Order: sequence, then structure tokens, then C-alpha cells
Amino acid sequence: MYLNFLSCRSYIDLTRYPVFPWVLKGNASDFDDNDIASIQNEINYRDLSLPIGACGTEQRLDQFIKRFENEQFYYGTHYSSQALVSQYLIRLSPFTEAAISIQDGKFDIPDRLFRSIMKSWIDCNNEMADVRELTPEFFYLPEAFLNVNGYNFGKLQSSQIVNNVLLPFYSNKNAFYFVAQNMIALESEYAIKLNEWIDLIWGYKQQGSAAVDSFNVFYPLTYSNFDENSIEINELAMETQIAHFGQTPEQIFYKPHAQKNQIVDKTQWQTVKNKKSQSKLIYLICNKSKVVSVQEDFTLIQWQIVKNQYQFQQEKQVQLPKINFDAMIKYVQSPILVLIEQSIVLFGGNNNGTLTYYSLDNLKLQGVIELESEIINNHCTVTVLAANKQQNIVILGTNKGFVYYYNKLLQGKQDIKQEELLKGKYVIYDTTSQINSIEISEQLTIFGVGTQDGTIFLYNLYNRTLYRFINHPKGLPIFYLKLSYSPLPCVLFSSHDERIVAYSINGFLLQSLQIKGNIEYMEIRKSAINTLIVITDINVFEYRLPFLDRLSVVPAQICTRFIQATKQISIFGCKSGDLRII
Repeated sequence: MYLNFLSCRSYIDLTRYPVFPWVLKGNASDFDDNDIASIQNEINYRDLSLPIGACGTEQRLDQFIKRFENEQFYYGTHYSSQALVSQYLIRLSPFTEAAISIQDGKFDIPDRLFRSIMKSWIDCNNEMADVRELTPEFFYLPEAFLNVNGYNFGKLQSSQIVNNVLLPFYSNKNAFYFVAQNMIALESEYAIKLNEWIDLIWGYKQQGSAAVDSFNVFYPLTYSNFDENSIEINELAMETQIAHFGQTPEQIFYKPHAQKNQIVDKTQWQTVKNKKSQSKLIYLICNKSKVVSVQEDFTLIQWQIVKNQYQFQQEKQVQLPKINFDAMIKYVQSPILVLIEQSIVLFGGNNNGTLTYYSLDNLKLQGVIELESEIINNHCTVTVLAANKQQNIVILGTNKGFVYYYNKLLQGKQDIKQEELLKGKYVIYDTTSQINSIEISEQLTIFGVGTQDGTIFLYNLYNRTLYRFINHPKGLPIFYLKLSYSPLPCVLFSSHDERIVAYSINGFLLQSLQIKGNIEYMEIRKSAINTLIVITDINVFEYRLPFLDRLSVVPAQICTRFIQATKQISIFGCKSGDLRII
């Protein structure tokens, strides 16, 4: 996407819409219909070193070569155009309206509509006028392939109704699986020639002799630097051609793009001992340079991450004042939040509707924050605290269902008055059930709230608009709530029935998985394809998202918490108070 944006491709311009490659072959005959995991076979990957026009039959390529000899371009159409984008995304507004507008106020005839991945692949490998690539939605938006709005697209000449897009065998006939598989394939070791496709679209093979040798020359008007004197065409025809028949992205690179690095497993475990306290680790947080843990006996330890090394250096270890949490509340997570930059620790759990906070420098009580006078009379207790990665947004949940949102935190270490630490308050009153879990996703710009009555509320992170709510299939309490953006946006949660449930961000049930052991903690491990770390009282599991395919299981009764410090470093907190670094 970054390359698309750099080359002036944009979601708001259908004539210059972002372009993505065909990675997997879409022809059903190229796949074993009994093997839904066929993306593991290299033979099923498209050759990314060639433009899609050169990936088809030899007879078609010969015709393109003859055209070049006569007209100095191979392709009269383009791999991305207004018509192609609106057809790909015709099932979703506003692309539906765009497709209707192009066809003078009605849908195109059914036989010409986008209705099958297999047919589109066959066409772009055989038809002289079809050299289409894909759009980003093929890698993150399953709803683009479902007729969720119930449009009447008509019937084919064969009397078949045009409805959802027909998907290839590797998708398991599931749009969500199809999109996830596309993303996994794009990041796989078999897409090793992705750099050569970048050379064709944005690099040195886009123009000049390298483009000629790579069968990558399009009609001159598709290039922004074309010579107006080289073509005899009037201005209106020129504008029409540019608007409707595609434009080549701006060239970014003039040398071959580097090949992506191969994944090399150099996994090493390292244990950082906590010699002064053997108490269970109940809280773990980090930023780019520090890791802070809190143990059950309220020992707080701060480590410095040694640059360019997988080593931690202990900076301080202090004994926090012991807080008597409200005994009437069953806490899923300890109501603690460490603000590293401000060097402050916040405690909920008070049955009088207050937060207390202490300085990590001198361990003095800095202040008591009263949430709301009318709430105090109701004996409201803060049950969960969360902050975004930059720690400039703090969200609190209570046992009465109130959610407190703060977006103006005082920055820097200083004497902070209680009315100054958390400002920009906004209170959300959408439930009366206890808030058990809060999750913030800056990538999706949303935050989720999980409740005791089994409801998940999803809000805009910045204006707090309620997008939707999702109910637990059995109405059970939401214990741990997680949000993931890759390989497709999804919501994950667990409850006391030892089951993990995954939904799409729009509320489609993707997977429900029973596991052995009591779930003690869940966390997303971020990478090109996110995974879910699940810590139970028996094992540590790692699942590939969003369908919870198990990747590994390690007998590890010692772990209680997990956090990802950097792309290379992950940290497990232990019942002994130690850290295990991988």
C-alpha cells in the first residue's frame, strides 16, 4: 500500500486505484479440489517476474509481440482501470453506484459481471483485452465477494443467478478463508519474486528497454510522461482514454528492487531472573526502551532494553503500596496501568469510584481521581484499565458498565495534580453489565469493550462512535478480548468454558475452538500474519489468525503473561516473577 500511495494511487480515485498482484492462480484446474491447503504448493503460484499479460498462453503472447512490432505497445488495455475496480467491488457501496454510472444507470449484463475468481483468472490469461491485476480488497475485505446487500444482478444465459463470487478450491469456498489465504500467500516464501513484480509496476522495468524486454509496455496515454505530439488525438478523446482505460503508476524506482529477506528461525530462549521476589507476575507492559512488570505481592521491576542485543538490564525494583481491591468484584485482569513516560502507576479496584496513582520515582501517593460524583454513590469500581501504545488515550471500565475515555494525558515526568493527569473525559453508558476487558487497536482505529453479560461493543477510537456489538454465541461472560488486523480484521474472545471464539470485524462467526486448560491470558503476536498466544494453566498455544489454526503448543505451566517488546523480541512473564525472552 505504501508504494501505491507514493505513486499517487488512492482509494478516493477509481482511475488511479491501488493495485495488487495476482499471487495465486485462480484457475480451478490448477488445484487439487481435495487439498484446500494447496497454497503450500509452489506450482500454484503465479510467476511474479512477468506482467499478467505475459502469464497466459504462448499464442496470446505471440499476438502481443506482433502488436508491439506494429504499434510499439503490447497492451491496449490496462491492469487497473475505473471499470475494473468498480466491477471487482460491485457488491459494495459506493462501488455499486460507480458501476451503475459507467453503464448509464443500470448494471451491466449478467454475463459480463464479476462473478467468479476462476473465470477472471482464465480471462486474464487468454483474452487479448484482459490483463487485469487485483485490488487491495482481495487481501483484507471478504465482504467484497459476498452479496451482503442483496442486489439483483440478474441471471446468466445459462439461467444461473449471479450472487456471491464463486471462489477457487483453495478458499474452501469461504470468502473469509479466501482473503486470509491470499494474504498468507502474499507473505509466503513462494512469493519470493514479489520484488520483480514491483520492478514491473513501479520500478526500472516500467519504461524503457527493460519494459520492452519484460513485455511490459502499455498504450502511450497510460503514462504520465507521454509525448502529446506522438499521438494524433483530440483533447476530449485523450481525457476519456485516461479516465476509463487505466493509468500507469508514477515510477518510483530506477534500479532493481531488493528481494525480500528469507525468514530464518534463530529462536533463542533467555531467562531473566528475579532474585528478590518469587511472586506471580500479574502485569507486563513495555515501550521501545523499557519493560515494566508488577507481581502479585506488588513488587514492580523496570528493565532497560539493551540496544541491538537480546538483553535486559534491571534499572529499578520497588515495593508498591499494597492496594486492597474490592473483594466483591471478580477481576479478570488486575486493575493496574503503568504509564511509563509519566513514571506513574494507576490502580483501580476501589469501591468508592476512584483511581489512585503513585509516582514510580518516590512511591508517594500522587493523588486520587474521582470519576463521577453520582457514580461514587453507586459504589462503582474500576475493573479494567487500558491505554494505547503511545499512552495518550486511557480507557477505564467499571462494574456498573460505565466506560471512561480520556484523550488528554499530561506528558512527561513532573509533579502532577490529580485534575491534570487524565483530561478530555468522555463517559459511555451503553451497558449496565460489568466491564471485564478493554482492547485498543490503533491499526483498525477502534476499541472494544467486553462485558460480563457476553456482549462486545466496538467503538471508533477517536470519536467514540458505536460501530456495532457482537454477542457471545452462548451468552457467556467475555473474559479476554483481542482485536487483530492481519491477515484480516477480526475480533477474538474467550470465556470460562475454555473456548476461543473468532468473529470478523463485521460480525460474521469465523471459528469457535475448544482448548484444554483454563485460559489465563491471551495476546496478539504481531507480524505480517498475526498469531494468537494463549496461555493456559497447562500449555502455551500459538494459533494462526483468524481461523485459529494451531501452529505450536509448548508445555509451560510457568507462564502467566505475554507481551511483544519489538518485532524480534517477545517476553513471557512467569509465576516465579522471572521473565522468559524469546
